[in-house]
Amino acid sequence: MESNRIAIGAGLIFLFLGLLVGFLIGWFSKPTLELPESYKNAISDEDPQISERLLAAMDPTNIRNSLEYLTNDPHVAGTIESYQQAQWVKQQWLDQGLDSAEIIAYKVLLSYPSDVPGEENRVQLLNNDGSVEFESQLKEKPLDPKGMTAGYCRHSTRILPKEK
Repeated sequence: MESNRIAIGAGLIFLFLGLLVGFLIGWFSKPTLELPESYKNAISDEDPQISERLLAAMDPTNIRNSLEYLTNDPHVAGTIESYQQAQWVKQQWLDQGLDSAEIIAYKVLLSYPSDVPGEENRVQLLNNDGSVEFESQLKEKPLDPKGMTAGYCRHSTRILPKEK
């Protein structure tokens, strides 16, 4: 019985000493990190002159024209229209003084609608026995009376800036 108490007491002492040594090692081995000047500038208080310059440089007409171009035609990722828009944005950036810009191609798996009868993309909800409980529509009525949907923002007046 006495030997159990001694073992438990010794174990508690070693546990306490181990925690103390670990704490001291952690405390004194902390690196003293000096932040780079660029980071200090980034987290400093805002400079009202910069905000004023940015707002003064914005031209609602340019924003409107850019939004009209970018939303005028459908541009599904990976299509020619999407690439043409990327080229247009790149040229805009270069024209506005950006030193360089490049378009980088990515290989991604995209599911495009099929025009082959019988191979159309569809979503089905199946029962345990494999029978179809629900199947999505293959085609929907167009939103635009002309038979095509307009660009996402083309007819929206809420997102375009007001003229000065």
